[in-house]
Amino acid sequence: MTGKLVMLGIAMLLSWPVYAQDLSTSVYLSEDELFEAYLTGEISYTRYLTLRDIMYEGIDREALHTLDEIPNLAHFRTTRSTLTTQLQKEQSTPYLKITTGSPASGELRYRYRFSFSDQQTDLYRLGFRFPAGRFSIFGNLRGDQYGNEQIINRCLTYNNPTRILREVRLGNFTRRLGLGVSFGHRGMILDYADRLGSESALFPHYGGYNGLYLQLKGKTIEVETLSSYNRDSSHSLGTIATHVSYRTGRFVTGIVIGGNRLENHQSEAVLYDSKLSAPLRYRYRNGYMQIEPCLQVSTNNGPAGLLIEGQHRWESSEIKYAAWSYADRYIDLSGGGKSGRLYRTIQLSSVDYSYSSRRTGQKGGMIRTIVKISERTRLINSAIYSGIERNNSELQLLTGLVSAVGTPVAWRIDHLVKSRPRSGVFPPDKYRRHRTRLEVRINTGVTHVRSYIAYNTSDERTDYLSLFVRLDHKTEKMGSFTFWSDLSRYDLNEGRFEYWYLFAQNEQPLFDGINLSFKLSHRYNTDGPEQQQSQVSIELTAVW
Repeated sequence: MTGKLVMLGIAMLLSWPVYAQDLSTSVYLSEDELFEAYLTGEISYTRYLTLRDIMYEGIDREALHTLDEIPNLAHFRTTRSTLTTQLQKEQSTPYLKITTGSPASGELRYRYRFSFSDQQTDLYRLGFRFPAGRFSIFGNLRGDQYGNEQIINRCLTYNNPTRILREVRLGNFTRRLGLGVSFGHRGMILDYADRLGSESALFPHYGGYNGLYLQLKGKTIEVETLSSYNRDSSHSLGTIATHVSYRTGRFVTGIVIGGNRLENHQSEAVLYDSKLSAPLRYRYRNGYMQIEPCLQVSTNNGPAGLLIEGQHRWESSEIKYAAWSYADRYIDLSGGGKSGRLYRTIQLSSVDYSYSSRRTGQKGGMIRTIVKISERTRLINSAIYSGIERNNSELQLLTGLVSAVGTPVAWRIDHLVKSRPRSGVFPPDKYRRHRTRLEVRINTGVTHVRSYIAYNTSDERTDYLSLFVRLDHKTEKMGSFTFWSDLSRYDLNEGRFEYWYLFAQNEQPLFDGINLSFKLSHRYNTDGPEQQQSQVSIELTAVW
């Protein structure tokens, strides 16, 4: 079954849209839950790979911009008074890099997964992180049952917040210059080696940069410089860019200049993509506003993009907003600015290269609000619109009432609407999906329960119910237990289960700093090539 899923994933990689800003209420606890979301169609295969790699590396303070890649989350500058919800905290936690122990702590993880259906190893993953004072090194590699082994990332870093030279990274890294209109986290657009060796070591299977990053910071001036080089069997992509910013009072002005060099190895044809942008940020007592216009100055000369974002806080409410406009001439080889999840295929004929872009020609915006109705109740509203052309646009709306964090029993009721193009239909048509959900949380300090029931309607299928239960329990002697049951689809007309994923997991300490995790999972899928599949996962973690 795994082989069929891999082939299905490759097909979806070529045909499914790329997700960016997206409204969702799902929590992806680990790589397994990401994969289940891909199987149910909640995320694309491309998004699964992107989120998996972000989860492997972890998000630190300098990489918070990758929150834009995670469904329902978006990166805005935050303060201690920024309003949020418990759901958003849970959605971000699996991706955040959490340091344990002293600043000199290290970490080593080994994960092994076995499928009862295939009767052979399905996956192994080895991750490591070794700090030594101001320096640290980390990396991840992954293998599957077919012998495919890939280095996911590896990087040597230097950090010193007390010096002008604040940070140096050699290897794989993700950084965003300004708002990322010119340079940010683009995601993988090249193929990579599927065998361990010199090629895999030089060019890991990674969606960020591969090279060198430097950050110098004074009292009023900050300089960031990055250079990167990636290649596969047919093309190579080189990137170099610099961001210089100057702080004066409440304003931060700057300039980003750099470019990409895309080369076809066979024809030796080269395409140059040079960009110039001018980020400007104004921060005031109750919020901030930031804008970044972008100009292409080589291929496809002219205005290429404009991105605006901001946040404002009142005494009992908050609004976050963003708007973007990318020109049809915009070349999306290294961009990482906000965008919707619509995509289009771009052909660069001069170098015989095509790719999917969620920015070129797209215009859209998003608004998120939280209003404190009372000390324990908040009203949340989110809206995202994106469009590429007249008949290719999408609107997402999410509204709900949420009880405040900190009480033993909490609840949430929300309604989600998504209106998007219907694929493969001519003339173009749209379909709508509605989902009404009631969620309850119980937290005793030792035991935490999250459960919801949702009613789903769609123009493309019959109505169905979703039932979810997650239970976490901690003990002193036996470690922590997690039970997860996600009945994604129960067809009301047919009266049958269509997709159900559940697992039980126990994580317990073996010795000081050494933990063992055991996870048994089962999937029931009436639409898949194999209706039922069980797996066991074992993960050993050493932290010091």
